[in-house]
Amino acid sequence: MQGAAAYFKLAHTEEVHVERGFSLVLILILGYIAGGVALHYLIFRNGPIPEEMYLRPGAVFESKWEGLEDHILQEQGDHYLKRVLVRPGAAGPPEHMHLSFEEDFHLLEGTLTVVVNGEERIVVAGQSVHVPPHTPHRFFNSYDSPAVYEIRSPKHHTFFLSQFYGFTNDHDPPPEHPIRTILQMSRFRPDT
Repeated sequence: MQGAAAYFKLAHTEEVHVERGFSLVLILILGYIAGGVALHYLIFRNGPIPEEMYLRPGAVFESKWEGLEDHILQEQGDHYLKRVLVRPGAAGPPEHMHLSFEEDFHLLEGTLTVVVNGEERIVVAGQSVHVPPHTPHRFFNSYDSPAVYEIRSPKHHTFFLSQFYGFTNDHDPPPEHPIRTILQMSRFRPDT
């Protein structure tokens, strides 16, 4: 009988340890979630961007690591019309996609290589490329002369780029894979 009592006591003790361990893990997970929600809603609120923070026509910002220089030409409601200079030999942005807006690249000068959904296309002045939402794309300039294109871009996306380029421009050499990492991981706004 002592053997059975000892076994029952040992089995009961192990069950208590398992239950305590499970409870501790559950508390840690719930605490992590509650902490994240609190940080999101109390400290790092992601509300609309105040209108006074948006760029104005005439503003210029650049991504020195991508070889781009964005010029805001005019406001068109919740979009900007931009003219973008792509420097000779510029790597351009890594492959990325936009969740809720399309892009139409209208090449004004030079030659640009545009990759849309894995298909590479050489675009020359006077041609355009349409990129639907949810479509992987990238572009680069492997030529010896600059390329210039116009594009209509949502204000919130342009604001994000101006802030992000400021971050990456401050690093020399650039952080390892900063643009690919942040563009893939961050969701500046749910509709970006």
